[in-house]
Amino acid sequence: MSYGRAHAPDPRPDGLWRLRAECRPGNGHDPETWFPRPLPAASASSLQRRIAALRYQEQVERAKAECRRCPVAAECLNYALRNGEKEGIWGGLTPEERENL
Repeated sequence: MSYGRAHAPDPRPDGLWRLRAECRPGNGHDPETWFPRPLPAASASSLQRRIAALRYQEQVERAKAECRRCPVAAECLNYALRNGEKEGIWGGLTPEERENL
């Protein structure tokens, strides 16, 4: 997928792209997939933090895999960038990846 077009304006009224999104409600996916659990506090043990980091990365990769199959991933990313979404996987990118754009 090319993210270069993600900044192009959405020709459809805002939000209609969601009706075709892979993550739309009722499409058999857990909505939490796109909102990975945060890492535990620094007070957690080293082992707990490593396990949480692995689970977080697995969840991110699962969400990104769904995004790669999504027909409206570019519109989703465009929406997240325009609206300053600070959490979740949008258009196949994490908050950190979107921040780096």
